[in-house]
Amino acid sequence: MHLGKGEAEAIILAKEKNTLLIIDDKDGRRMAANMEVSVTGTVGLLKLAAEDGEIDLKKTLDDLIASGFRLNKNEYKKIIGGN
Repeated sequence: MHLGKGEAEAIILAKEKNTLLIIDDKDGRRMAANMEVSVTGTVGLLKLAAEDGEIDLKKTLDDLIASGFRLNKNEYKKIIGGN
């Protein structure tokens, strides 16, 4: 498992502060889970914002994907279908 310095420091800080870690990196998420740090990612934040009525989830995801954000088509369908 390889973590960059920034990811490692973010995990340590979240652990020290006992707070939610926002991270998309798969290795970083795995390491955080091993350290019992609560995590969410970009999509998780967007889902929360959509639940609060702050954004249109489908439009926001479509815009992110158009700008280069990678999201598996099946995950996309699951997320949009669950909205």
